[in-house]
Amino acid sequence: MVFQRKNSEVLNWDSMLGKSRTIARCVFAFYLIVLINGCIEPHDFTIPNGNNLVIDALLTDELKRHEVVLSRGYSFDLDSTIVETGANVKIMDDLLNEYSFTEVEGGRYVSDNEFEAKVGVGYTLQISTKDGSLYSSSSEKFDANSQIRNIKAERGINSFDKDGVKIFLENNALSGNPQYFRYEYEETYKIIAPKYVNLDFKLENYDPCKSPDTYDFSIVARDEQQKICYGFQTSSEIIQVSTQNQNESTIENQLVRFIPADDYILSHRYSILVKQYVQSEKAYSYYKSLDDFSSSESVFTDVQPGFLEGNVKSENNTEEKVLGLFEVASVSSKRLFFSYTDFFPDEPLPDYPFKCSSLARPPVSQPQVCNSSTFPHCRERSLYILIDDGSVAYWSETENQGCEAGPYIVVPRVCGDCTLLGSNEEPEFWIE
Repeated sequence: MVFQRKNSEVLNWDSMLGKSRTIARCVFAFYLIVLINGCIEPHDFTIPNGNNLVIDALLTDELKRHEVVLSRGYSFDLDSTIVETGANVKIMDDLLNEYSFTEVEGGRYVSDNEFEAKVGVGYTLQISTKDGSLYSSSSEKFDANSQIRNIKAERGINSFDKDGVKIFLENNALSGNPQYFRYEYEETYKIIAPKYVNLDFKLENYDPCKSPDTYDFSIVARDEQQKICYGFQTSSEIIQVSTQNQNESTIENQLVRFIPADDYILSHRYSILVKQYVQSEKAYSYYKSLDDFSSSESVFTDVQPGFLEGNVKSENNTEEKVLGLFEVASVSSKRLFFSYTDFFPDEPLPDYPFKCSSLARPPVSQPQVCNSSTFPHCRERSLYILIDDGSVAYWSETENQGCEAGPYIVVPRVCGDCTLLGSNEEPEFWIE
């Protein structure tokens, strides 16, 4: 059975980081394309240096503590963003209200109090960095509101003739004339370790470089549940829709996600939370440009992009380029649940993402294990070494057959312990 649930859950820090890295990746790809295109045909443009301030700030009509993420520049290693620490951050509105932010983690600033953006009210982001640089945004507001009316899932074929599940969205305008929409989603899915048993190895006081071996070894009941876990991931692409050329500001059957039937996230129980942001025309155009120019196809177009200007500028240096956007938007969200058997009732489950069919019987130990000349054919397969580095989980006992086979059958740890792929705590919103 398929369930739906409205949800106003706030993105956690991990998902905010994922969103920020997506924006950083798009910005980086944009300027990489500028460089490539610049080699094909001369063009007068300015490439920001690696020390430019990058802003990720979204203010919505949700009553919550809002966040601003600040970093510096971009890198080929997109996972090593240089965070901007020690800044003073605040948002001012047209009614002379001021909302202060405090840095709670490197580069992550959270409002001191809960507040919500109001329709028709302008908001300005102001930043003062620790080196004395001042930055401010243009006044931004939202004038329309829309809600997600329905999310539905259907079995279908994608454009590559691949079988899977399509997730569609429908909405209704609540006020104003909403025409520009952006979507994000969070996926949560059930994981069941295929080679789980309630027993496991316990190895303490083990020193692999001491001879003779010293250790305390036993087979014990697991001290935590590691059979059922819940994985989590967020959307990484920019998803936008415009109704500008339509008679009504209503979206029907908009595809927001396709999941191949062989994707293991569908194996048991799956949930998706879709968030809809009603954008201004300026914000819509900004994200659309990021999306267009970060796609590989854009490298070979005749479009020669220059600096993709956002809405934040330096007050000290008019020549300084600031990356990113301060966006104000209304938001709506809805959650959908379904199980694999809802759409594939008589078909085998998708494969687990790791091979779990092979079992091993490693030798328990060998003397002078840190000497590579000692038992080289079984040194790397020593049971105690594998337990010590977290590579294996207990499966069953067998008869000891010397160096080539020990008394225990083991499985790859990821096959017998789902916590390597997700959390073993069931989410509060979860519905079976």
